[in-house]
Amino acid sequence: MKPVKRIIIAATFDPTIPGGGSQYSVDLARIWLQNGHEVHVLCSNYKRNLLDLDSYAENGMLRIHELTDYNKIMLSHVFDVALYELATRLIGDISPESIHVHNFHGLIGAIWAAVESNAKTFYTALDFGMICHTWYLYDGSTTPCTGPEPAKCEVCLTENHHLSKFTSILTKIPPPIANKLIHLARLFNKDPAYYRQCTLIRAYSENIAEHLHKMIPLLPRFSAILTISPITGKVLSQYGVRRDRIFYNVQGVHPVDPSELNSSNVPETGVHEIKLVYLGTFAQIKGFTFLINVLERLPDGLKLKIYLYGATSKFMMKTYSSKARRYLCASDLLVEKEVEQELLSADSLIIPSLWHENTPYAVLRSLAVGRPVISSDQEGISHLIRDHVNGLLISPGDASAWESVLLDIDKNPALLKDMRQNCHFDKTVENYAAEIEDIIMKTCAR
Repeated sequence: MKPVKRIIIAATFDPTIPGGGSQYSVDLARIWLQNGHEVHVLCSNYKRNLLDLDSYAENGMLRIHELTDYNKIMLSHVFDVALYELATRLIGDISPESIHVHNFHGLIGAIWAAVESNAKTFYTALDFGMICHTWYLYDGSTTPCTGPEPAKCEVCLTENHHLSKFTSILTKIPPPIANKLIHLARLFNKDPAYYRQCTLIRAYSENIAEHLHKMIPLLPRFSAILTISPITGKVLSQYGVRRDRIFYNVQGVHPVDPSELNSSNVPETGVHEIKLVYLGTFAQIKGFTFLINVLERLPDGLKLKIYLYGATSKFMMKTYSSKARRYLCASDLLVEKEVEQELLSADSLIIPSLWHENTPYAVLRSLAVGRPVISSDQEGISHLIRDHVNGLLISPGDASAWESVLLDIDKNPALLKDMRQNCHFDKTVENYAAEIEDIIMKTCAR
């Protein structure tokens, strides 16, 4: 294969960041670099750790171009003219064979520069970010949102997603006064995330329609749209994308040699604790707050324990009630093979998501090491999980149903263990990259 230049648009590019969206960009870049391609990443100035990719950066094969301040990526869909002009110049200088849009927070200007260039541009829909301000088509209910409308989006941004009363007030008062209040709040609240959230909602609410106008028209401009879940392609096809430009390809995982894992962590046949693993953020859309409410309903003395992993998991533990903490255990962030190690030591992965989901990377990794998945019955997961075969599917947001399933598991731990023999996922990152390569070649040949 002849070496070529490729661009990846990804707000954060770091192999140590958990989550399928970030890992996807790194996985593809790694394979392209191994194949001799030159990879340019258009991103924010997020402080990154490149790990094994450092050597490629040192020899110039991997080039990182920081287009915007990390704080600005919270303004996810605001079109930045200066960023657009910078991206246009960069793309012109690089002259890539293809451009690949991944987790594009705050980089709408770079995407416009990409679709207006001469390069074929591919969008991998890891969520619904191109049509939804909150990325997830989730409006706070258990019924999926039907799609964007300016008035509806403004209500969603200001009344859902755990926004504080103060943040909601900011959207209803004149901008000069709101900005002064934001800066005053910063004096009393040192949390930068809170300050960014206030700024985010203020910026969005000033002109929802304008931001939508910069998002949705991009969809038919892409050379192809790659989806890792059937539901995503079905939804995006409603916004002017030709069906022959939508490709469904579930992503792959890194195969793990069991001998490389610490078998001493694998639980014995006798049941002392039923270990459930939660991988992901604590955002409302992931259903973790909902899960906390379910745990508070459970009686004392169950064998269940849910393990949380992440940089803020131990801090978050302090915010939960003692009833919830009975069944929680917070641990440090997992990196690379550590994820498979923990899944192998567990009885099941648990995903209580309230949004459609989009083939969570954690689900693939859990099945790959032979562990079932307890999940919300969402279209972005249910195409992989068969109820009572390789996992359990439960109605999203139904506290009684989730409570009942957790009680059943506690009474009958063999329920999860018996499903292990049906848990398989053999597709590798290399297999997936080969499929992407085929799509690129066919599209570029048009």
